Amino acid sequence: MKKQIAKNVFSNYVMTAISMVLGIFLIPFLIHKLGKEAFGLVVLAESTIAFFELATISVRMALSRYAAFSLSEGDGYKKFTEYLATGRGLLFFSAALVLAVAFPLGYNFPLIFRVPAELASQSQTLFFLIALAFSVSIPNIVFWSMLYAKERFDLINLSLSLGIILRAAGLFVFFSVLPPANISLVTYGLIYLAMILLQNSLIVFWQRRVIPGIRIPLVRFDGAKAKEMLSFTFHTCMSRMSLLFSRNILDVVINLFWGPVFNTIYSVGFKFPSVMHRLFVDGTWTLTPSFTSLVSKNDKERITRLFFTYTKLIAILAVPIGLFFIVMARQVIHFWVGDGFEPAPQILAILTAPLLTAIPFAVCGCLVNAYGRVKIPSLVSMVTAFLGVVLGVILGRYFSQGLLGIAIGSSIASLISSTIFLPVYTCRVAGIPLFRYLANSFLKPLVWSGAVMGLGALFFYDSLLGMIFIPFLCYAGAYFFVLDEREKRKMRELCIEMTGGSYESKNQRHHSRLQWGRLYFRRHRECDAPGVPCPRDHRSG
Repeated sequence: MKKQIAKNVFSNYVMTAISMVLGIFLIPFLIHKLGKEAFGLVVLAESTIAFFELATISVRMALSRYAAFSLSEGDGYKKFTEYLATGRGLLFFSAALVLAVAFPLGYNFPLIFRVPAELASQSQTLFFLIALAFSVSIPNIVFWSMLYAKERFDLINLSLSLGIILRAAGLFVFFSVLPPANISLVTYGLIYLAMILLQNSLIVFWQRRVIPGIRIPLVRFDGAKAKEMLSFTFHTCMSRMSLLFSRNILDVVINLFWGPVFNTIYSVGFKFPSVMHRLFVDGTWTLTPSFTSLVSKNDKERITRLFFTYTKLIAILAVPIGLFFIVMARQVIHFWVGDGFEPAPQILAILTAPLLTAIPFAVCGCLVNAYGRVKIPSLVSMVTAFLGVVLGVILGRYFSQGLLGIAIGSSIASLISSTIFLPVYTCRVAGIPLFRYLANSFLKPLVWSGAVMGLGALFFYDSLLGMIFIPFLCYAGAYFFVLDEREKRKMRELCIEMTGGSYESKNQRHHSRLQWGRLYFRRHRECDAPGVPCPRDHRSG
């Protein structure tokens, strides 16, 4: 189990790193090829379609949770397939609902949002293609849930990585070789649709390899299980709404108040915080089925150990990166996209600040989800996110802070939800001492990283290249000054297991070699004693 957890987390980091690297090159390329206004409409269309995830992602989370729990109970595939069949029926209904709403919305897209007249028809087609891609992928969520229940995030991330790479390659190739007249939002939408279909085909392929021969007939739809899942879905839907408030609704507000060019500027400042969120927060959710399995077995000791250790390791890894983006925001934006994107550097610093706490405490959401106690956290996250949007609109529109006001409101909402409420509630649910958790798992890496990054900024503030090396100094020193002896030993065990074999088997082989060496030298000492026959002198002939 420990090795699979490491593979899941590592594969998620690799997938997000690939997305980050490709995005760093792709976003300036698309802005150059499409222009700021057209690229802003791409951001707006993708953000708008995310509202339809309320009808799907909450069902996916409920299905994944109950499928993983039923599979961990060890009574075969009976309850497992019943949950899958029930979830599949709900997903087909969700797909039909999305199509019924998305197409009228796409037809009126230029009337609802600020769209330049020359891009009106292209924006309609772009939205249709993105909505179609999203709707086609909804019934396949059941195959994602099977891999989730089997804790095979490595295969999910492999499929996502291939789709991201091929999408980026398609955009680079087609937008480079096509005549300028054929480079449009429609071309972008067609490539988007093709890559979504490819990703879902890969997921189906891996599911059939991991769980061969399983069938999910809709006749096994269970009304009681549907009611159970929909109850869970309702609360996770509210949690998802908080993300829509903090991300997608802001894109709509920015478009309505200031236009698509400002969508592009905000997305440039939001890119690196978004990548950090996907890399660390979304990556942390790979632990949810592992926590669910431990909760089903009531293994309190392993729950606490995994909870503490992961928080500390992710804080060691993420906090130096966040501090780097805060300190070097101006240099990063200038190096990435050049000038003409003010106030993107300030937006980058403001949106990164709450991630210093949100990322380490993201594991709290996994544990709360495993216990099925999602009602109160969902309400809190939704209310704080709504207040963040209201505060952002007040600061941005009525106090003339513009995009900076939007970013400040979003950051305040994130701090209240992820830093003040979530750790307190999670420790209460799991019966874990809060102050012990904070002192051992969060404050040590935060103080260490802040001290090292602060000293680095004194000497390398104007040097982007010099500051890049400071986070690596944080990582090297954290091993010696932040981790305790048990955690160091666990890190060594994990590294050995990830490179092949198990820590125990390698210890046994090492012990066997030592025993053989002692026996060899003892026999040779006996051979040197006078009057003692030596086996090595017994030769034939």
